[in-house]
Amino acid sequence: MSSDEIFSVEAILAKSLDRARGPHGTLESHYLVRWEGYGPSEDTWEPRSSLLVGASESVLEFDRITTPFTLLDMRERRQEPEYLVRYGVATNDIAPSPLYQKMWQTERDLKRSQSKRAVTEAIRELREAKGLPTTPTRLPPSKQTLAKSISDPPTKADLRGAVITGARSSTTGRGTRVYEYLVGWGISSRKQPQWLPYGYLKPVFGDRVGRAIHDFRRREAQLQSTPPPAEPLSEYELQRQRNIAENSSLMRELGLDAGSG
Repeated sequence: MSSDEIFSVEAILAKSLDRARGPHGTLESHYLVRWEGYGPSEDTWEPRSSLLVGASESVLEFDRITTPFTLLDMRERRQEPEYLVRYGVATNDIAPSPLYQKMWQTERDLKRSQSKRAVTEAIRELREAKGLPTTPTRLPPSKQTLAKSISDPPTKADLRGAVITGARSSTTGRGTRVYEYLVGWGISSRKQPQWLPYGYLKPVFGDRVGRAIHDFRRREAQLQSTPPPAEPLSEYELQRQRNIAENSSLMRELGLDAGSG
């Protein structure tokens, strides 16, 4: 592009995620511009103050919408999946720009700035395209180390057979008491039992959290109230007791009962 030309804004494609200094030295948002008569390779980031001089309507119109985004990829993390997000307009009529900003974000981060419905639909479409379950089990973050990575989430069959089989508590460095529960996934599941903090139980048991904990405590109480089975006597002890019984019977017959005289 020549500096002697007069350029017209064809479209504003994106708004910067962070502010940067403009021509007047103040921090301001920048906008990714597609220039009329030029292709994606000629796109440029322009400060808001410069665009307001000749393209104020385009800027104000773009400000009224939520910044468009596209999910390009995903990766599993211990607490929850992360998605590679590209911010900018992407339609059949507008070719994507090589200058779009990209960043890895969780679903929760995305929903802070985007429509929750749009985020949910975009994640569903991406997972479907990758052949993954469209409604993955998401567990809330925790500082506790899990026995198994969340990248191997339980299946629907695992969730149906889930049962609490153990409990433990620990104290963090800040003195906070943390409770964890050992969750088994049913007889037919290949998943190993997993220690989960209390906050993780809701996604597993749903509204049955209270009932699951109650059932576990009831089973524990029954086990503690049941006396342990007696150990089997050795052959020597059995013979000794038979001899004592026979001797006692013989002494009673002879009138020599140890209790008499």
